[in-house]
Order: sequence, then structure tokens, then C-alpha cells
Amino acid sequence: MNRNSNGLSIQIGLQMGLQMIYKSLRPVNMTDFNICYRNDISFQTLKRSTAAYQFVCWAVVTTVFLILLPIAAAASGKIEIVIGQAPISHPNAQEKALEDAFRNAIEKAVGVQVSSETLVKNAQVLVDEIYTYSEGFIERYEITNETTHADLFQIEVKAWVQEGRLNKALFLNGLDVSKIYSWIGEPRVLILIQEYIDNELSPIQLTQTELENTFLEKEISIIDQEQLKSLKQRDRELAFNDPNLAVALGQRLGAEIVLSGKCISRFSREIAIGQFKMIFYSTNIQIRAYNTSNGEILLSTNYENDNKVDTSAMGKFDAATNSIKSTINSSKNDILFQIVRKWYDVFTKPASYQIIVKNIDYTQLVRLKTELYKLEGVQKIFERSFMNRLAQLEIRYEGFQGQLENAIVSSDLPYSISGKEQNRIILDPVK
Repeated sequence: MNRNSNGLSIQIGLQMGLQMIYKSLRPVNMTDFNICYRNDISFQTLKRSTAAYQFVCWAVVTTVFLILLPIAAAASGKIEIVIGQAPISHPNAQEKALEDAFRNAIEKAVGVQVSSETLVKNAQVLVDEIYTYSEGFIERYEITNETTHADLFQIEVKAWVQEGRLNKALFLNGLDVSKIYSWIGEPRVLILIQEYIDNELSPIQLTQTELENTFLEKEISIIDQEQLKSLKQRDRELAFNDPNLAVALGQRLGAEIVLSGKCISRFSREIAIGQFKMIFYSTNIQIRAYNTSNGEILLSTNYENDNKVDTSAMGKFDAATNSIKSTINSSKNDILFQIVRKWYDVFTKPASYQIIVKNIDYTQLVRLKTELYKLEGVQKIFERSFMNRLAQLEIRYEGFQGQLENAIVSSDLPYSISGKEQNRIILDPVK
């Protein structure tokens, strides 16, 4: 992607304008007839207004083009020189260090913009605020240096950061979705969508297939069809209205997110055109997503088919299929975007992490707590227990567990990480 958010928005706007012109120049056809029918517009009135509509389209697009062209020419990215690091013992140390460098570059580039717009409460721009309010993404990068220091692998990167708000267009077309997905812990998604045509279970289940393909194209891990075979059909149907069942099914198959839903397509009407009958169906997709760790609802929304799109056919099944295709194609990217953003919000909320420290006396423990408070993102530290030179702390931290681990490793603390699991880190004194 060789343009920033302004350039992308302009490109999209001009493409839409050109498409508008193209559509305005075509003759009135059957689609126009269907639009007239839906909106009770006289067909002759539509024909008479065509010339005026064409003129307006030309005027609007020409004006937009002349206004935005200088802005497009001025659009450019921001270059940042940053350092990323990771424990040298990590099996993918270079990759982890590169991810750290990317985060630093984005924070550095976008942080200045956020501060200048007084969107933060203090000089320190928090990671979650950066990603929530003013996103950046790496257009390209060059590795300028690699070194090892003590037990750390360090990498120097020259990064071209594109600045601008993270919206669906940037996220789905420009931003490295797989990188964001990696940052938020690569949650596995169980997709359970039941599709109905005229109250009967659809034989094609197109909605499920399209959503699965959309997630896989963005390298999102989903529960595959072989694993889904273990679920009873009745459980799939009931999961949408039973959050507890949806969460239980997700936990059984090892998913962090359950995306359940219904796609309902029903006969709408038919229009006689000569000796032919054109059949129309209406489609509604209902989506709910759950966090299987606590049953929290991540997303609850509906999508309707666009009445401006002609999905009619001469047969009922074809008309229903066309309507379903149109509805899922117009909504699938938004569903993906909403799921990833909601999980990002969950993942970046202040969380509690248990820190187990071995072979430590109480004087050392007091010093350790003082030093831990100096780490960026640490809000509070609670001493839960201390016995037989074993201390248990609880840290309230703004950020991912991986960020806390990197902060500990990168500090001057005389402790190393000897073990870890979800929300738990074990420290041993450095020998």
C-alpha cells in the first residue's frame, strides 16, 4: 500500500464518482424498473429525469476531483527510526523484536499527532488510546541493524508509518490484519451460522461458508469443518438464543470467540413482466459473538439486504440464493472488522496478572515492588502472600501479557522469567 489514509479515501471517493458517472450514462433498464416498483416512482418520470441526473453527477464529481487533487498530491507517510527487542531465548526472537519495533514506530508516529490534538490526558500516550483514536500502520520497513545485548536480541528498523484513523477501509485493505491478530493473542473463532429459506434449513449454508472464507483470507484461526461435525444440529440451532450453550460449545472445541447467528431469507413478492414472473426475496442476518472465558457479549447486530440491489430471479431458490449472497457479501467484512476490534478492546483493558517470585527475601520483595511500579502500564501492585521465600503479587497492568513480559525482561530487574501461563508469570533471581 503506497498511500496514506487521505490518499486512500480520495482514491475510493474518485472511484465511486466514476462509477456514478458510468451508471448515469447507461440506458434505463430492468433494474431501474425494479427500483421504480419498490419506491412507487413513475417509470416515465425516471426516464425524464435521466438527463438532469447525468448533469448533476458530472458537476459533483468534477468539483470533488478539483478540490481533492492537491490534497492527494500532498499525502505522504512518516519515517521513524526505532528499536525493537525480544528475549534472545525466544525461538522466534527476530520476529518478536520486529513486532516490538512496529509497535514502537506506530506509537511514536501517531503519539505526536494525538498529543498535538490534545486527545490525551497527559504527555504519555497509552497504547490502547493510540490504537483506539488514531491508528497507524507500517507501509514498508528496512532493518538497519541487529545486535545482541545480554539476554536480549535487538533490532533497529527504519519504518514508513502511514498515519490516520483506523477505519474499516484501512483495516481491511491496508493494515496488516494478521499482525494485529497476532498482537491480540490469535483467538480462535467458532462460527455457527444457521441459514433458512422460507423457514426451512437451507441446503447450501452459504452464509457459514462465506464467513469462514473471509476469516481464513485474513489468516484468522477458525474451528474447521471436521471439528464442527462433532456438534449436533440441534445444538447449532439453539446456540443463537442460548448464550450458555454457545459458550459451552466454544469451550469444548477450544475457541475463545463464538460467532453465532441466523440467516433468514423469505419470499417477498413477484412481478409479472409479460409472460415471465420475477421473484424477490428479503434476507436478514442476525449476529451475536461471545467471549467464551466469561460469557460476555462482544457483538450483537443485524444486517438486511440492500433493496437497491436487484437480486430477483425466475425461480424461488435462485432468488433466495441471490438475496443471501448480496446480504453476506455486503456485511462479511464489517463482521470481521467488528469482531477483531471488539476483541482488541477486551485484550487491551487493564488486566490483573499474577506474579510468582521464587527465592526472595522480604527486603528484596519491597525493592522489587518499587521497581515494578516504574514499568510503563503498571497501575497497582497487591501483595497477596509471602512465605518461605516465595512471594505472590498481583499486578494491575494496562496492556497485553506479552508487553508486560517484555517490560520485565527489558528492565534492570535482577530476575528472569522462568515460566508463564495465561495471566501468570514466574520469576527467578538471575544467577
